Amino acid sequence: MGKNRDREDDYVMRLNAVTKYIDEHLDEDLDLKKLAAISNFSEYHFHRIFKEYHNEPLAEYISRNRVERAAYLLGYTNSSIKDIAYKVGFEFPSSLSKAFRQLYKVTPSEYRINKTISNTQKTIRQKVITSVQAITHSGFVVLKNINVIYTRLMGLYSLSKYLEVWQRLIKYAGEQNAVTSPSDFIIMYHNDIDLTEASKLRSDVCITIDKAIPAKGKIGVKEIIGGKYAVFNYQGPFAGHTELYNTIFKKWELNDRYELRELPIFEKYVNNPMKTKPGQLRTEIFLPVQ
Repeated sequence: MGKNRDREDDYVMRLNAVTKYIDEHLDEDLDLKKLAAISNFSEYHFHRIFKEYHNEPLAEYISRNRVERAAYLLGYTNSSIKDIAYKVGFEFPSSLSKAFRQLYKVTPSEYRINKTISNTQKTIRQKVITSVQAITHSGFVVLKNINVIYTRLMGLYSLSKYLEVWQRLIKYAGEQNAVTSPSDFIIMYHNDIDLTEASKLRSDVCITIDKAIPAKGKIGVKEIIGGKYAVFNYQGPFAGHTELYNTIFKKWELNDRYELRELPIFEKYVNNPMKTKPGQLRTEIFLPVQ
């Protein structure tokens, strides 16, 4: 049992390195040989292991993430469709259009105009979201890079799952004498629930650390990239980040006034979510802007 758990943790750690590389290099050639080398698996075994853990083949995973990134850029930046195609790794704009239509049943230009897609997640989202309470814009900050340890979760966003992971992260940081005082509880989102199938949603559950420590099994290590962020404050129970962000974009018209950088949005819980009632949770939402 112990050997199986050690092997699983080792596989997850290697695959975390691969998915992190994919996220940061979508505009490059992501061939099997290069990614297998990052994972330190043979090409044959890497392809099989990746499919087992992510429930989709490597090529489909890369293509889907490129199209989802394109949808994000179409919705929240003023970049041309041609430039977006190149930014997310398509050799020709026509290739993006074909892949976009296959996934969302609309063309990139139709999506940019209407901001709607043929996706069942909207029905799912209405079942899990509570009412969104007051959101306030507290201005802009320029952050330094933030050192965190994290565990990646798949599926619909769940505060109860996040609490379990935070407890494990705090324990590990304590064992490594790397706990910040106080620790920041952070969630980083890699997908939009309106654009991604529920089972494939990815979120990183993080806490800040004050020194470099090694990754271990499902616990990874990375930096949240600093720079300029628009900051919004929300108080109330976990409500599903898409509804919050839709409200933000509509109320403050960020798409017209600012352009989002190609970085994940993240949330920081101001008060300890493990000791705070849902109605009293205070969340800061950080949107990377330029």
